[in-house]
Amino acid sequence: MNRNRRALALVSAAALGGSALAGVSAASSASAAPAATNFALAANGWSTQVVGGALPAASGPTGFALIACTRLAPRVSGNNTAALRVPNGSPLVRVGATKTRVATARTQNRVSSNSVNNVANVVVGNKATTALQINGIQTVGRAWHDGSGYHNRQVVTVARVTRYVNGNPSPVASIPTNQDLSGQSLRVPGVAALTFGSQSGRVNARSATAGVTGLKIDLTVSRSSLLVGRANARIDGGAVAGIMGGVAWGSRLDGLGGVANSGSTAALFLPCMGTNGVWRNRHVARVRIPGVATIGGLNTAVMGRQGTTGAAANGRASVARATFGDRNLVIRGIRATGRVTRTKAGSIGRAATTTVLGIRVGNRAFRVPRPGRTLAIPGVARIQTKVVTRTANGFSVAAVRVQLLQGSRVESTLRLGNVRLNIRRA
Repeated sequence: MNRNRRALALVSAAALGGSALAGVSAASSASAAPAATNFALAANGWSTQVVGGALPAASGPTGFALIACTRLAPRVSGNNTAALRVPNGSPLVRVGATKTRVATARTQNRVSSNSVNNVANVVVGNKATTALQINGIQTVGRAWHDGSGYHNRQVVTVARVTRYVNGNPSPVASIPTNQDLSGQSLRVPGVAALTFGSQSGRVNARSATAGVTGLKIDLTVSRSSLLVGRANARIDGGAVAGIMGGVAWGSRLDGLGGVANSGSTAALFLPCMGTNGVWRNRHVARVRIPGVATIGGLNTAVMGRQGTTGAAANGRASVARATFGDRNLVIRGIRATGRVTRTKAGSIGRAATTTVLGIRVGNRAFRVPRPGRTLAIPGVARIQTKVVTRTANGFSVAAVRVQLLQGSRVESTLRLGNVRLNIRRA
């Protein structure tokens, strides 16, 4: 498992000055008491995340901040980092200190959801030979409703971009400073390609979303991408019986000193207002977590329905097969389903089912443990099924929880087939 530790590259830190949360009205200051609005609001943001290549399909995001589905405004949440541990697969990428802030806000005629991420600096390459340094990356996503309807705004700006050739710095004029960026690109030969301001928001008669990535760094050697600065915001109208929240995902690895080594693979989120009773699906053929496992056949789905008498949130997640490297451990036929209902009167119902078809180490088959029991395989793993955590407005369930052992010590934990659902009062 030491290969995982070596994959975690320490990212240097730099000082980051404070900045106000852009787009939040002074009328919605922290002194204002949160109050219910007529909208469903959600926002999140993060500082770095790795996608693809020889690394996991998605690493866990760093500097993450979240406001889950809510009707309340104002609300504020944040996350500051002075030092990041990012499995970026390249010692030639260094990320400075970061700040993420998300908030909901309200004035007399405007309700908004806001996300802002600031990164002090990013250096790609070696300054002694060839490199790019980007200072002051700010990523802003806003979604709001006012007297004229729904709107969104997605902005990426940088304070300065500098190219180094043989140690000599010069400004990069093709990337305008303090102006909105959308798709501009640069290259560091043999190291990476950089793209600024990738946007993915939308507006219609019932909702608005804002989604934008400040900087995407496509690394040449590892064939992975480092995403820097993400801001997501959403506002929906028309809540009838409840504000939904939830996600279905295939796998997640945690461990190695408390560092999250793999993000939620094949993750599919349930929108705050549901999906009008239509199932949304996602499929990933294979995910490889180096030194840990190869996971095949990941399928996830979510569905939410609002009605005049109540609301229902549903999710399912399945994994065809998980193979654990040199441990010769194979688990197959993993599936979890979940359902949460809420009546207009506030009564909550919960239901979860899980399936595991087989567990094998080498040529030896093991009986699948019943929920609440643990299958202990000395020196290999401790395995539990149907691990349920109840919350005030719903629950989460993992079809299988695998604690991988180094001798008798738990080194990391992999959860397979996961669903989390809740419905809050509308």
